[in-house]
Amino acid sequence: MTGSAVGRGPVGLVLAAGAGRRLGLGPKALLRGNGRTLVECLVDALLSGGCRNVTVVTGAGAEEVATILRGSDQVRVARNRRWAEGMGSSLQCGLQTIGPGTDVLVTPVDRPGICAEEVERLIAAHRPGAITAAAHRDEQGQLRRGHPVVFDAIWTAEVVAVAHDDVGARQLLTAHRDIVELVDCSDLDDGEDIDVPADLHRLKLLDRSTRHCSDDDNRGDGRGGDGSDGNGRTVFDTINHGAGHVSRGSGARPASGR
Repeated sequence: MTGSAVGRGPVGLVLAAGAGRRLGLGPKALLRGNGRTLVECLVDALLSGGCRNVTVVTGAGAEEVATILRGSDQVRVARNRRWAEGMGSSLQCGLQTIGPGTDVLVTPVDRPGICAEEVERLIAAHRPGAITAAAHRDEQGQLRRGHPVVFDAIWTAEVVAVAHDDVGARQLLTAHRDIVELVDCSDLDDGEDIDVPADLHRLKLLDRSTRHCSDDDNRGDGRGGDGSDGNGRTVFDTINHGAGHVSRGSGARPASGR
């Protein structure tokens, strides 16, 4: 894993618990492109972009993800035993693991277009007390809120309170539109995820997670990502998340069955 020096940036939170049922290839965190897994590349993008450390929430395929991520003192794995309940439980798991008093940058694992420069831009734009979200223009030119999202420390407890099922923080973001600041990242990333087999060509973007994006490679159009093997590295801690509590133990997105 590459990463910046530990600093005062937000803690990164990667939601990587889903089983990838609609895709039909197992957990999306374990998809490979350009010799590396999706979860490795997302973690690297967050660290290189300025996150002080990263927490990865696992569920389906938890042991394999933890093995891939073993070796870095900047990465922690939180195992969500309730991952099948949906993204809400994984968001709660991650935020409870991180604890209060910390700004948190959140992204689901199935966003291969995220690169270090996008993370840097989002962190630089964030203001105290705000919620800051990357946004991307659709085919009609409309700016659409997406991921990553930076939650100021004052909002994380409320996110834990409202997250449920597969909704995540959507209710909070809708209720507090006035303090949600959008950062246009359309020049870096189109904001699309990997959800069905037709999206697999987007894995070609995984070779750019830690470098600056360019207009030449920020779109996932074309075919790439050969699913080849790669050597994984990263997790200094594993946490088991049971019903209503976080406890340390061995073992070892929306974190739905998507």
